[in-house]
Formats: sequence, structure tokens, C-alpha cells
Amino acid sequence: MSVLRWPEKMPEGGLLSKGKDAYDLGKGKVRDPHAGCEQILHISLFFDGTNNNDDESNKAFRDSKWKAHTNVARLHAAAREEHTYGIYRYYIAGVGTPLPEVGETEYSSIGKGFAVGYGRRCVWAYTRVLNAVYQAIAGSDAILIDNIEAKALCLAAADGFRPFSSVFDMKHKKLAGMQRDRKRDSHRNKMVKQVWINAFGFSRGAAGARSFIGKLTRDWAPGGKIAGEIPYKINFMGLFDTVASVGPPDSFKSALDISVFDGHFAWSNDGLMNIPKDVQRCVHFFSIHEQRMSFPLDTIREGSAYPGGPGQRLEVAFPGVHSDVGGGYPPGDQGKARDGDGDKLSQIPLHQMYIEALRAGVPLQLEEEIIRVHGKQHDLVLNEPLIDAFNRWLDRTVEISRVEDALRFGMRQSLAWRTLRARWNKGDYVTNQPFFLAAHEDGMTPHQLEQQVDKAMKTDAEAIKIRKRIDELAAARTALGLAGMAQEGYISADQMQEGEKLDKQARQAWDVLQRRREQKYQEVARAKDKTRPGEGAAETVTNDQHDLREAAEEFRLLLGYLHPEQRASLGVELSPMTPRPPAVGAHMLCPLRVPLAAYTNPTGQYLCVPRENDPDSKRVLLIPKDFYVQTAVFSEFDAEKFDVLVLPARDMLDQLRAWTAPAVVDQFARQEQAAIALFDNYVHDSRAWFRVPDFHEYAPGGYGWARVFFIGHDNCVRHLGFGTDALVKSVNTSPKPTPAEMAMHD
Repeated sequence: MSVLRWPEKMPEGGLLSKGKDAYDLGKGKVRDPHAGCEQILHISLFFDGTNNNDDESNKAFRDSKWKAHTNVARLHAAAREEHTYGIYRYYIAGVGTPLPEVGETEYSSIGKGFAVGYGRRCVWAYTRVLNAVYQAIAGSDAILIDNIEAKALCLAAADGFRPFSSVFDMKHKKLAGMQRDRKRDSHRNKMVKQVWINAFGFSRGAAGARSFIGKLTRDWAPGGKIAGEIPYKINFMGLFDTVASVGPPDSFKSALDISVFDGHFAWSNDGLMNIPKDVQRCVHFFSIHEQRMSFPLDTIREGSAYPGGPGQRLEVAFPGVHSDVGGGYPPGDQGKARDGDGDKLSQIPLHQMYIEALRAGVPLQLEEEIIRVHGKQHDLVLNEPLIDAFNRWLDRTVEISRVEDALRFGMRQSLAWRTLRARWNKGDYVTNQPFFLAAHEDGMTPHQLEQQVDKAMKTDAEAIKIRKRIDELAAARTALGLAGMAQEGYISADQMQEGEKLDKQARQAWDVLQRRREQKYQEVARAKDKTRPGEGAAETVTNDQHDLREAAEEFRLLLGYLHPEQRASLGVELSPMTPRPPAVGAHMLCPLRVPLAAYTNPTGQYLCVPRENDPDSKRVLLIPKDFYVQTAVFSEFDAEKFDVLVLPARDMLDQLRAWTAPAVVDQFARQEQAAIALFDNYVHDSRAWFRVPDFHEYAPGGYGWARVFFIGHDNCVRHLGFGTDALVKSVNTSPKPTPAEMAMHD
């Protein structure tokens, strides 16, 4: 049996009814063959993805409120937790979302964009493991590391302020001593004989699970023993579409050809994405239709092989984009999955991971208990029309033996469907489709809302009062004269204390002002739900129709470049203006301080497509990547400068032209009705809504750029293995954080 394969067909009713057989198979793998009185522990860790948070403490904003919680959150809810029997489970909210236990109290764009907080979550998971083991040995009320200590340990270890050993040595000694005491006192029923660790993750959470397991086995608890005393094994890793993107992601390469931009920084480099050989079973489900360059895939392949073979590893290619595999879309998003939670494509991989985990001995609830605890509309509900559509699509797949085969099939299929839905002024065009007509559209775009809120804040009495207070605090601090005293080399303790007090009050005032702005987003947009703390206009309004229409216009522009003879029928024109280049010698506003190239004023016109019903922009331009390096996340919004699409990679041109040729798409429309139905009703367009931060992933790739994937040891494959620039290359093998990484503190 091959390690790499397509998913299995989904039986009528799904796989919940198969859970008992899977459980019976798996429980024998983790049972003590000698049936001794010592404890066997099962610790399951669930690392959620970027911007995903279903923690109970997140109350008003937890994802399940909108049925938008991921497969990781759903598996966590289905996991058993019985401390008396040594069964523990822990949920770790995704980067970019609140996790107060590690010092993050609100949603953050830097967490979403650069995975700040990634390493802290790995260390937090280790504190959970230590606490679970200590509690099992010392008693249910015993705590090895309280939350205050855990937060300090996470900050110190993850941010590199202190070596890991100096942070955890005392905790290890206390835990090991307790285990030895139980052995010496003949309290064998309180000793821990074996710890089985299971780690689940989606997106950056999958990368976090891999970093955690890598750190655990290599650095924190080497030799298979926690604290040098307590035996453990990694039983199961269940991963959904691993994406690291820690630090500047791979998408930067479409604008700047600098090899260090690979997304493997700090806690995800130096081979930490490799699956350790001692892992009993690792299952990885990946997306074949995801295309965003900011989401490079980390496979579990190493070079051209899978160490351990099919007994230890399984890599499965699923249809859909990133969150169609890992979950996270609410029902009805973009007009897809219109019949509720059980109609989402992500429910298919959820069912299959549930069975894989049970077969490995992971303690999950079975069907009867799931229904009893969570009701008939539980997290694993699955609609029959979706099952039928998935199975029909599966019947039309081709044989695959490599990740390249699966991704090529997925991109070829995706491009053919997009070409069909980009047939302008025809019945096939996207705006005529039922999913488009069902898609939600608010009255304002994020840019319009931002402008309205700016205007409202200028006259808002409460905001004016807060700004006045901020000005008063700034004036008081200036009056202290701390800057001048520092130059003279003397500041008294009282003055220092007063300065710190004023700084704290100023930070609090700024926080209050931000909360007021968030209230205004909701008020001005007339939104039903509150704007989440730390977020703004882009997260307050939904413009699915606007986004889908823009995506089709961008694809028409790409087709006009690939097939010049079709420009008139596609509505592709020559632009009446020349885009402005960045200033000579300008710098990107990021910790890397990458100098922009010097440009002369370009001459000539560019291909463009006029925007329809778009209040923010009149047209989208096609530009060469070397011209547009100023399109990263750091720039101010400017529709005339930023509404652009970057030329596709040269090494992909032959395939792009072949896969979007009229005859090929006509054949697709005739013969691949199953694929068309799956795309129309279930597969999302992840790039259409992806804003960086104001528009889309313009400079970071486009529909003409293939997804990069890694094959172990920080080596990657570009352009699906086509062309001269597609050779496997090592992009970042630095074992220590770079200065830039340290500047981002994670």
C-alpha cells in the first residue's frame, strides 16, 4: 500500500458508525501488555490554525458560534478527558488570536501575518504535558507549573531570552524526583509507566504540532524520557494541510527573489518540520486546490521517500482549498455549503481523520457518546448530497504516485474551472451562478468602512475625550524631561517610576481608544456581531460577491495575457495610465529592512480589465514582478497603485497556456461535470477574499503561480516541478534564529 494516495470513498452516512471497529483495533496498540498497576497516560494536544480560536474562554468570539470551528477544534471536542483514567486533552488557540496564557489578549494582524506567538504555543503545550504527568503522579490537585509561571516560562523560552534548560531544569528535577519517590515508596499505582502523546494540527497549528514534537524528541525530552525519568512515545500525529509561514512567507518571492523568504524561520527551521522516526503513526491530509503563495505546503515526504513507509506515514490528497481540508469556513460562505454545517467539504477529511486517530488508539468518543453529549446536530454531521458529490469527483481522479502529481491534477482542474467561470458576458460567467447569487454582500467594502469610521472618530465625543487624555499624558511625560536626563546620565528612581506610570496610563488610554474604534466599526457597518478585539474593517464586513467578481476579473486578465487572441471577448484592454513606481532607495517597513530596487520611470501601457461595480478601484493591471516590490503587507492603501496582478512565473507558462486552452476547457465542461459541481457548490476561492491587508494577495503570487511545497530538511519544490527554477533547493538551514527573527520575538 502506498503512503501517498487519494482519500477513500465516503460510505452512506459517513464514518461515525465505523468508529467502534476502529477503536477496537487501536486500543490494543496502546494497552499495557502486562496489565500492571502502573499508570498509562494519554495526552492529546490540539493546535489550531491561524486566526482560529474555539477556546471556551473566548466566549463571545469562539468560532463555533458561527459553525466556523476547524476540524482540530471538532476533534478536540470529540476527545475524551478522564483524568482518573490518565486521559488528558489540551486545546491551543491559533496564532493571531487571543491566548492570554502566553500574553496575547486580542486578535492581531502580526500574529496572522508572521506567526508571532508560534513558539510560545509550542512551549505552552510542553507545560501542559509536564502538568498532566505531575498531576497523575502527585494527585489531582497537584500543580507543577501554575499559569503565571507557565506564561513566564513561555515568554522566556520561546522568545530566546533564556536557554530552555535554565528555564525548565527545576521543573524537570521536581517531576523526576516525584516519580522516583513513588517507586521507592512502592506506590506503583501512582507511578507512570508510559505516556502516549498525540498531536493534532491544522495550517500553522499543524506546523506548530510538528515543531512541538521535534523540540520534544530532540531537545526537551531526548531519549524517550520526560525529565530523564518518565518513558513516553509519540503515538499519533494528525495533520491538516501543514503551512509554516513563520516570518516573511514564500509569497514574497513573487516580488523579491530572495531565497531567505521561505516561511521557515525560527521555530520551524533546522529540520523541525521533519517527522521524527520514532513517531508511531503520522497522517497528513493536504489540499490540492490551494494556490496562495503565502501558504506553502510542508509535506511529510523527505526528499523522494517516506521514512518508515506506509506503516508509519500516510499522506492523502484532498479536494478543496486550505480550509476545505482543515475546516474553518462557516456554512454559506461565498455561497458554498448552503445546506448547513454538514454540507461543508471539510467534513469529509474530518471523518477520515477521526477514523485514522481511532485506529491508532487515540481516545476519542464513539458515535453513541457523541450524539448523547453533543446532540444530533453534532460537529461530525455529514449531508448525503455532499457525500455523493465527493464520491463522483473521486471517480474522475487520475493515478498519483507523488505530491507533484496530485498538485498538478488539482491546479489543472482548478484553472479549467476558473476559465469556464471567466467566460465574460456568457451564461458560464461567475456572476450568473447560483453560488454567486447566494453569496453575502454587505453595503460597504472594508476600505469604505475604514473611511467612514475615520470620519466618525473625528467627531465622536468619547474618542475626542480619550485623545485629549493621551495628549495630556504625553505632555506630562515630556515635562518630566527623561530624555534629557538620560543623555546626562542620571534619572532618579522617583522620576523613572513616574515615567513608567505615565507610560502605562498612555497604553491603557490607547487600548480604550482602540476599543472605541471597534465599536464604531460595528455601528457604522450596522453589523450584527461585534468587531473582535484587535481587528478592524476587513473583519467587520463581508463582501463575498465583490470578492468573487474581482477574482474572475483578475483571471480574465491572466487569460488575456496567456491567450492574446481572446482579449476582446474577455474584456481585456490596454491601460490608459502608467502605474507609479516606488521611490528610488525606498525601504519596506519590516524588520528585514530589505532595500527596494532603484527604478527608472517605466514607459508603455499595461494590460488591464475594468472593474465592475467596484467602489474602490476602476481597473486591475497586469505588471511584471520586478516592477512591483512595494506591494507587501506594509504599504498604505492606494487603489490606483495596488490593484494589480503580477505576471505568472516563466517556468509555468507552457502549462498555464495548455491547461486554459479553449479546446481543453470545452472538453472539461463536457466531461467533468462532477468536478464542476464540486467547485460550484463546495470548493471555496481562498485567494478571492485574502486581503494583505486591504486588497488581495496581489504581489504575493496570483492564479498563475503554483503552490510551493517542502519535502523535508527545509528543501522545497517550486512550480510543481516544472522548469529550470523548480529544482529542489535548500532555502534556509540556519540552526539559530537570525537577527530578523529575533526582532520579531518568535
